Amino acid sequence: MLPGLFQESYWSEETGTDEPESTRHQVDIALEVLEKQPPDQRLFLFLNVSATHTPTHVYLPGEDVDSWESQCAALSYADRQLGRLFNVLPNHGSWLGLFCADHGEAFGEDGYSGHGIAHPAVWTVPYAETLIPARHL
Repeated sequence: MLPGLFQESYWSEETGTDEPESTRHQVDIALEVLEKQPPDQRLFLFLNVSATHTPTHVYLPGEDVDSWESQCAALSYADRQLGRLFNVLPNHGSWLGLFCADHGEAFGEDGYSGHGIAHPAVWTVPYAETLIPARHL
């Protein structure tokens, strides 16, 4: 349903949760879209980072179970890829950046794991916002 709310949307198996390089592919697409935009065109860019969703154990070689450590490794991978996008955004004007998760994740709190449960670890959703000023070239 969510993609139907946007004029354009992009999804493929290489941007999905089962692809360890999903964030790289997502950022590549975002950079292509940005490059095609006229300089005075405002853009709403929504990126759902697949890497931080299960399975995250693929970001720790030799692991076969998702864990707090694999979640951190997935986030570290995504952060490295998103840096490429954040370096380019100021070339396309000023931005309001909103960063949040759709849910938290339980990693053994009170004996629970996952996110399909009613638990404070799942209800606690990370959020940040920032203004990204335009780069004057």
